[in-house]
Amino acid sequence: MADSSDTEPELSQSVDGWEAADFIQMSMELGRISDSAPIGHRQVLNALKTLQGLDICAVENDERLHETIQCVSSILLSFLDRAVAVDDSWIEATSEDVALTLPILLNEATLSLLLQYRVLFRDIASRELDASTSTITVCWVDVILAKLGQAILYVAGAFNGIRVFEGEQPEAVRAQKEEDMLRAAVQLPECWHDIVDVIGSDHASPAALRLTFSLVWGLHILNAQLAGQDNLLSGASDTRLLAVISRHVKRMSDKLLSPVITEYSERERIGYAILVSLYAKCDFVDSEGQSPYRPQSHATLLEMIRIVLHSDAPNTSSLSISAPDLDLPQSILLKWGPTLPWAWATWRDSRLYQADVVEALTAAWLAHLETPVGDVPLAHSIEWYDEGMVEALEIAPSAALSMLVRVLQQSVNMARNGLEWLDAVLLDVTLKACWGTKHILQSLDIKDAALVPICGIAIELFAALREREIELNIKDLILEVVSLSSTSLQLAVNSAGGPQSRYALAWEQNLRRVHKFVTIAIAQGDGITDMLDLRDIRQILQFLALTAKIDFHHTTFGDLPQRVLFAVFDWLESEDVDSPTWTMLGDATVFALAQLPHHASPRGSSNTERASLVWRLVEEVDPSDLPLAASLAAYISATAEAYAFDTLTYGEAWNFIRDVLLLILDRDFGGQEEPLALLVAPAICRALLALVRHASPQARRYYMSSPWTLSMAARLQQLEAKEGSGNGEYSRILGDLITSYKDAILRELEDTADPFNETGADRSGQSDEGNITFCWVRSRACLIQT
Repeated sequence: MADSSDTEPELSQSVDGWEAADFIQMSMELGRISDSAPIGHRQVLNALKTLQGLDICAVENDERLHETIQCVSSILLSFLDRAVAVDDSWIEATSEDVALTLPILLNEATLSLLLQYRVLFRDIASRELDASTSTITVCWVDVILAKLGQAILYVAGAFNGIRVFEGEQPEAVRAQKEEDMLRAAVQLPECWHDIVDVIGSDHASPAALRLTFSLVWGLHILNAQLAGQDNLLSGASDTRLLAVISRHVKRMSDKLLSPVITEYSERERIGYAILVSLYAKCDFVDSEGQSPYRPQSHATLLEMIRIVLHSDAPNTSSLSISAPDLDLPQSILLKWGPTLPWAWATWRDSRLYQADVVEALTAAWLAHLETPVGDVPLAHSIEWYDEGMVEALEIAPSAALSMLVRVLQQSVNMARNGLEWLDAVLLDVTLKACWGTKHILQSLDIKDAALVPICGIAIELFAALREREIELNIKDLILEVVSLSSTSLQLAVNSAGGPQSRYALAWEQNLRRVHKFVTIAIAQGDGITDMLDLRDIRQILQFLALTAKIDFHHTTFGDLPQRVLFAVFDWLESEDVDSPTWTMLGDATVFALAQLPHHASPRGSSNTERASLVWRLVEEVDPSDLPLAASLAAYISATAEAYAFDTLTYGEAWNFIRDVLLLILDRDFGGQEEPLALLVAPAICRALLALVRHASPQARRYYMSSPWTLSMAARLQQLEAKEGSGNGEYSRILGDLITSYKDAILRELEDTADPFNETGADRSGQSDEGNITFCWVRSRACLIQT
């Protein structure tokens, strides 16, 4: 929009009876109508109903109605004065009433009615003036429109914690602004339908353009969000508005694309932000989310976005955030309207000219979401929910995913130059980008081929990050993303490059760092109480579990991953099972060991001895510890055939796994652990099948000698019959999850109970390995074989 310093020569005449000082004095007086009872929603609603109920034709000749209208105008102006009186208590004391009341004023019916009254009162005033006098008539409607345009901007900022300190300006400057506002209001058309023509006009003054944009933006965007409309794109298409805005954008292209101005005032930046926001709303609705590419218009709009985001350096763009706090132009651009989804869809192709500006826009949006990263709890993947973020992502999810991945790629590029490039703000942006990526991937049906590049970026970022708390939070989210598809993860790792690639070098550095750390801990014999260090090691173990069967890791790192795993397990062997070290690392270590390739080993080998130690953990572990129980079940399923243990070892393992299943069948896990119990049930059943299939006849007879085994069999048989009980839904879901395993277990136990069957049924078949599922358990990220 035009420079704020431009003058309005077409309004050089005096404004009859309305000097700027008079307007200021009137506003001050109206603001004191009722100090004890501020004008609010009820009074404004009643005032507008009164105005709507008057016979507009009768008003012209009935002076008593003039007094009624004066009262109505006083109420409206008093409310608007209250709306712009932003102070520290505004949000708490005023914001709710403003959000409820302003939409009543910001609708076409009210604005059209006000303009009708303006025509009437101008006619009345013109009859009383000398026809030979060149004057411009200003009535109470012009004052309201001017104040409404001001209130729209104040409220847009105030709802995002931004205060406009015009009260600190010199009196002469304030007076000039007030006069500009009145002059702008006087120039508005007589009919609201014609208001958009001001935008496309070549002759409208800068002040009239500013007021028009403010009113139109307030009607189409501010009003919708204050009214609580769920969809940022709600409303009918307005092709006429889009056409005049497009003409205005093209008219400005020469000025912006061949800039001679290096600094822009806040008023100009507010105008650019409003223009982009309105264009985004109209273009996105009109094109149903498939905005056609318009090179000249889009280049101009990108320059406007750049100016709004980086007012001090409009010719630079990067992922860095220009300022820790939003100003009013940035607030309009980032917090109001569908600018972000529109930009994601329009510049989805990163090869488009200056598409990096949209990456900077997205980074700024992520950095200033309502929920700061410091308030994100440990299990943020479940508990952190930013409504504004989710709403924007779900408007155009595939385009949003593409943009979030580009932001993550920028984070990777900066991390390659050293983690010092990723400051606290950029780590905040990276975490939220990961969260958004995870959210979209879980809600969309993404094919493996599309996931490969996402996993490629994720694993390189994972390898680059270290043990600061926010970095650990990011790595938890990365684990959740890459666990969605084992095929995509495998392809991404195999495509990461050779042994000298950045990923390979960074990951090898991580493994050696953990190995050295654990070796020192074993030598010193001291337990670690720093939870950040333990979380870091836990994540390394979980990534090892996800990548254990990938060829690239075997050929690149040799036996280093196994040595790390064995060192951690040896360390755990020296710790008490109830220690913080065991609590944080126990289930992750056992689960990672379960994912290693296991082959039959001669008795007495180190592998057999270590496997025996893992099996004997069942003697110390509480069956109610579901994450560790699930990891032990996965390990038993993977190693039951590879190692020949004695009957006692099999018997202890059977008793433990059977007890876990009994607890699940009896619904002993309540609250947040109930879904986890259902999730691990298939892994528990697979372990029981492995134990009964690969045990000796003596061990199987031992199983059947326990009354608890018979009780488990009875409960499995009755599982479907429980649907009529209070556990009906739980039993139905559990039955669906373990039906095939349940039938196989019962058949195996029946064969074992047959005194004439020494070998039982054919037990050479292997049950499926299941899938690896990411979940949160007691604020810890866990991997479960489901």
